[in-house]
Amino acid sequence: MNTKDVQGNSCKSGSCGLKGGCKAKLVFIIALVLACGAYVGFWHYQAGIIKANVEEKLANPAFSEVKYEAVSVKGFPLEYNVEIQKPYMQFEHGGKNFKIEIDNIVAGSKISDRNKYKASIGNVTITGDFAGKEDKKEEFIENINFNVPPVIEITLDDGEGISSLTSVSYKDEGFSILIDGKNIGSMDRMSASFKRGDLDGNKHFYDLKASYQTGKPADVKNHPMLKELPEETLKKLNEMSAKFGKANADFDITLTYTGPKNLDMEDTASIASLEGGELNIGKVSFKTEDGLGYDLSGNVKMDKTSPMPFVDFKLTLFSVDELFVSVNEFMQIVPEILEQTGKKGLPQVEKDAILAISKVFKDIDEKSLEDAKAFLYEISDNPTEKTKDVTISIKSQADGSFKIGTLNAMEIEALFNKRFPAKEKVSVEEPEVSVTVPDSE
Repeated sequence: MNTKDVQGNSCKSGSCGLKGGCKAKLVFIIALVLACGAYVGFWHYQAGIIKANVEEKLANPAFSEVKYEAVSVKGFPLEYNVEIQKPYMQFEHGGKNFKIEIDNIVAGSKISDRNKYKASIGNVTITGDFAGKEDKKEEFIENINFNVPPVIEITLDDGEGISSLTSVSYKDEGFSILIDGKNIGSMDRMSASFKRGDLDGNKHFYDLKASYQTGKPADVKNHPMLKELPEETLKKLNEMSAKFGKANADFDITLTYTGPKNLDMEDTASIASLEGGELNIGKVSFKTEDGLGYDLSGNVKMDKTSPMPFVDFKLTLFSVDELFVSVNEFMQIVPEILEQTGKKGLPQVEKDAILAISKVFKDIDEKSLEDAKAFLYEISDNPTEKTKDVTISIKSQADGSFKIGTLNAMEIEALFNKRFPAKEKVSVEEPEVSVTVPDSE
């Protein structure tokens, strides 16, 4: 009897397994099945080890405040992703109790690249208490609900500990903040990244970027810490929230230096060993939907042969008149807000600090703000023009001095003293005390 092999070729019964391609194919299929079975077993074996290691780490006394429901490992067949379900921690601060709970945390990497890790987190719930009316303890529940789970990416090299970190980034697609179920604000997007690396020779760099765009302005009357403020104050706060609440911000700074690869900013010997470097501010900006804000850019160059760094910065303030009007409005209500929150069952040290800050704001009057605005125009790049936006340059000169706008340091000091004269001190003359010493006999 004739049969056909898997390719349709005819062969005699019993002969397919003895010669031709049939035997090779059968061996290949068996080997493939065995290899797949072995890989499945190996993957689950490794997953078990990873799970045990994570549980052991979380049982360490250093994580004694962290609790969770369960740990699992997913990602078969090409990844290992650890999921910690319902992690939470409870703690006390200033006599108040807090609990932070996250829906889940997922972190892992591809088997082909164990130096790159990706993580995401679920929605966050913060439960706490505060001193409400007549210092009666009240509870609040704050929720941070992400539109999409944010993504965190981490890249390591072959080093050890924190020195092996080469990059980390965070990115989300917006979230809303609710307190006791009421929306108090939102974010349309937020991202941040840190990167470090090597350039030519003994030259290295650190790069830091961040960006965000706010969403719906906060409705402050929904905040439990502020709900006891007078209705007029809450109205002003909401007006300011609407003015500044919808905004974009960007942050881009790079540090390039020549020296040791692992720079320790707290070690003076490490800093002293630097041969030179440059801090470049590509952009630090904040701008509201109505055009209020600022933009800063420039750089600082450091050279071991020069005692003074070379500075070249440019600061632009947008819509200065409107900006100062808003600042003045804010100054008027800050003392009331600080004093109100300062009564909320805080430790005495914190209460004293808040009330001291409140006094500083009370001392700032409208004339002081007008003088400050006039001073900004006077030190700007175009002091004779009262433009909508004000640009102020700060630049080092060849002789080691620097200029702000068109003025040197001595001119700036004289102008400042003219605008903001020191308050006269009240001198109290000590009464003269005469002492009569009797003659010794």
